[in-house]
Amino acid sequence: MSRQSTVDEQEVIILEENSSLVSTNDDLKELCLLLDEERYKMHQLAEQWKHFGTSTINNSVVQRLCDHVLVFELFSFHWN
Repeated sequence: MSRQSTVDEQEVIILEENSSLVSTNDDLKELCLLLDEERYKMHQLAEQWKHFGTSTINNSVVQRLCDHVLVFELFSFHWN
């Protein structure tokens, strides 16, 4: 009986260790999912920032061209 109780105790210890590892594994899976979601959000934010920068530059160029056309028209009107 002593040998059987030792085997039973070892099984209990192994099950407890396994339970702890399963819990740790679940925590790591959850962390990986969270980090993946954050990575995706950062990617979207970077794309939005890139689009904002591009549209801002384009708007600035268009505004400067409009200003130059207006100045040209004013000078043309003044000289005619």
